[in-house]
Amino acid sequence: MNWAVPRVVAVSLLAGHMVACGQAPTPTEEPGPVIDFTVKDLSGQSVSLSDLRGKVVLVNFWATWCPPCKEEMPLLQEYYLAHREDNFVLVGINVSGRPEEVAAYVEEAGYVFPIWLDPPGNVLIDMGAQGLPISLLVDSGGHLRKRWIGPLTQEVLEAEITPLLLTSAD
Repeated sequence: MNWAVPRVVAVSLLAGHMVACGQAPTPTEEPGPVIDFTVKDLSGQSVSLSDLRGKVVLVNFWATWCPPCKEEMPLLQEYYLAHREDNFVLVGINVSGRPEEVAAYVEEAGYVFPIWLDPPGNVLIDMGAQGLPISLLVDSGGHLRKRWIGPLTQEVLEAEITPLLLTSAD
């Protein structure tokens, strides 16, 4: 997969790879193949992206050390709450921290969307990703439709995800 590199505001190491926290989201246009991966949820159970087939899924990779990641999460939560009855799921995949630290952060912030864990970021590394936050839009058939590096905006959510929700409801 080709990933564009955004402006850098923070840099850290993810499993020995340099990873940038980006500013502006960088979309790609072409729908991709069916994607799948398996990670753990906060309770330590294995979960797979394919478990969510039949729903439109926004997968958001984030880290507790990434300010743009944490800044976009309230917006993502708001969009999730507004559209979870519309065959939509938001999955936040944390690539840093211990499960108990991530769980405490999520609980304190009041986030209710599913949180999965991928330390030290193996799924991102397998995709060749080089920045955070990274968001993947997956249609109800499991096809990668869009990917962005950088925090999403309300305008992007409405322009890119909402129409997909309308077509998946047909």
